[in-house]
Amino acid sequence: MIVARKPCTIYASDLAFCAGLLAVLAGGYLLLVQPAARRSETLRQTQIELADMRHQVEDRRGQISRLRTEIGELQTGVTQRSAEIPAASQADQTIQRVLASAEKFGVEFLQIIPAAPRETPERVTCDVRLRATAPANGVIRWLDTLSRQHPYVSFEHVALRAAHEGHCELQAVLRLHMLPPDSETPAAETKP
Repeated sequence: MIVARKPCTIYASDLAFCAGLLAVLAGGYLLLVQPAARRSETLRQTQIELADMRHQVEDRRGQISRLRTEIGELQTGVTQRSAEIPAASQADQTIQRVLASAEKFGVEFLQIIPAAPRETPERVTCDVRLRATAPANGVIRWLDTLSRQHPYVSFEHVALRAAHEGHCELQAVLRLHMLPPDSETPAAETKP
C-alpha cells in the first residue's frame, strides 16, 4: 500500500520499518544508554565520596599521630612527676625535709605530731599536725615554697592567728601524698 507519492513514494512497509527502527533505538537508549549513564554518574559520585573518605582517613591518621605524640609526652611527664613523689618508706625523711625548708623563713615549730600513714591502692597519705610561730611574711613564703617545690604536699587545715610583734601562730595539718609500697620508685634514686 502506498501512503504518499510526492515528492517520493512512501510505502506503508517503509513507515512500519521506520517505526520499528525508532522503537529499537528508543529501547536501546532506555535499556543500554540510560543505565550506562546512571552507572557512570554513580561511579563518579562514588569516586568523589572515596576521595573525601581518603582525605578523612588521612586527617584521622594525622590526628592519631598527634594524639600518640601527646600521649607519649604525657606519659613522660607522669613518669617524671612520679619520680619526684617520695615513697612511703621515705615518710620520715620527707617530713624532715619539708619541715627543714621552713627554717630559712624563720618558722619555729612548737609542736609536730605525725600520724600513722594511711594506705589506699593509689597512694599513701601521712598527716602531720603542726603548730609554729613565725613572721607573717615568713609563713606565707614558706607555704608558697612548699606548693612550688613539693607538689606532693597539701594542707588540709590552716589557721593563722596574730601572736606578738609581727609574728603569727600557725596551726596546720600538712598532708604528704606518697607512692604505695608496691610502686615505689624513690625520688632520691631516680634523680641524676
